[in-house]
Amino acid sequence: MQKAAEKTRLRLGSEAEALALYSVDQRPKCVAEQAEVFTSEKAPTLTVFAEAYGEAVAVKWLLIQLHDLCMRMGWWDTVTADEQRRLTERLGRVAASVMRSYGWLKLTELMYFLNEMEAGKLGQLFMLRNVEKVTDCLKAFVPSLLELRSHHYEAETQRKRLAEAEDRARTAVTRDEWLIGELLAGRKPEMLYNRLLVSEADCERILVEARRRWFRLQGEENPTWEQLHPRSAGVAPRADGADKND
Repeated sequence: MQKAAEKTRLRLGSEAEALALYSVDQRPKCVAEQAEVFTSEKAPTLTVFAEAYGEAVAVKWLLIQLHDLCMRMGWWDTVTADEQRRLTERLGRVAASVMRSYGWLKLTELMYFLNEMEAGKLGQLFMLRNVEKVTDCLKAFVPSLLELRSHHYEAETQRKRLAEAEDRARTAVTRDEWLIGELLAGRKPEMLYNRLLVSEADCERILVEARRRWFRLQGEENPTWEQLHPRSAGVAPRADGADKND
């Protein structure tokens, strides 16, 4: 946990920089970029964030998010200053409760949850009289959140597999190209003469292509048929392009 906290501090910077990086203004991105929210390891969990900057800062971050939700719902300014103070205390207790019970969630996942709650998709409107319902809504939302995690992790894993396969296909060397490369390097690969692995016809074709490329390297673009098919076709050409048995 300590190493994760240290890495988080190095990556996010100061407390102010970390709070800005996961500010309320960034919350809409959590809906638009779901794959990033549920698969990226960049965003710390609430517990790691608390370890990195202190539990008070983690609770402060949650309180900022909840206060913004109050503002967006349009009823914060309808209450008196005393009521706002008492409401802030209630929100602080909610934030502390989330910190204790759901510290394993990433900050971006919590931001996604709050977006869903603001949109009224969780069956409960965030109202003055029921701010404590946040924890109930979060508890009910966790199965859906875990399903989203699984879905996006599977999709990301599949995407990486396809990308790796395409990369291997681009950089892979075929059997024939490898054998030709060995011949041009002056080596005599045993595989070439193993008829379980390379047929007689394939062997002849590979030797001919190796000779063709060797002559081109010598500046001879159009070697003759005799040069490409020396008397002993099963033997690679000498350094001068002639058959080794000549």
